[in-house]
Amino acid sequence: QGSVALTLLSVARTKKFTGELKSLDAIHLATASILTSPTTQITFCTNDLKLARAAEKREFPIASLLQGFHL
Repeated sequence: QGSVALTLLSVARTKKFTGELKSLDAIHLATASILTSPTTQITFCTNDLKLARAAEKREFPIASLLQGFHL
């Protein structure tokens, strides 16, 4: 029941990001924005520069597996 509600909320929020990101990246960013709270912080681990910039714009910390990855 909780995962269904999260999925529906993610789909609804994804519309905010679809002009800026590809659909799966928009879903990831929307879901992270839902799961973030004052007591839970999400760190984005991505090698996709566009997704990293979108996440950073929304104040998510960014981690990357690529050496020398800079925004």
